[in-house]
Amino acid sequence: MTSVEEEAQKLEDELASARAEMEADDRDLEEFEENVDKARSEGLFFKGLYSKPLKAWKDSTPEEKEAIREQADAVANVAKQSAVSQSRRFLYGVLIFLLSLTLVEGVSGANIQWPKLALYFLVLVALVAQLTYEKFIASNGDGITKR
Repeated sequence: MTSVEEEAQKLEDELASARAEMEADDRDLEEFEENVDKARSEGLFFKGLYSKPLKAWKDSTPEEKEAIREQADAVANVAKQSAVSQSRRFLYGVLIFLLSLTLVEGVSGANIQWPKLALYFLVLVALVAQLTYEKFIASNGDGITKR
């Protein structure tokens, strides 16, 4: 009977030591994962990117939702102020003028390079669209709509 109790005691001791070893391994693993997260974010601009998981919008509290909306409004205001900039619109106008002259010269020349002219034309269309968009935002007080 005593040998059975001794074996049971040895088995319990082994289980306790195995459990302690597993807990120590779990702590080491958690520590390793934290170190990997810190090392991954080392020197990055967005250091907190890997530190916490993202929450779904529906799981956010009303205070968090309001804070996010305020940040979005602030970004929208900055974008609107940037679009109203006269110097940017002047720069777009100058670039449109220069590209137009380049296109006229390229078409009127003897050696027409169609791929280059097509690329210039696409850039010209993009600049005109951007200038039109910025004029629309500048003229319309609420160029960026709120949700």
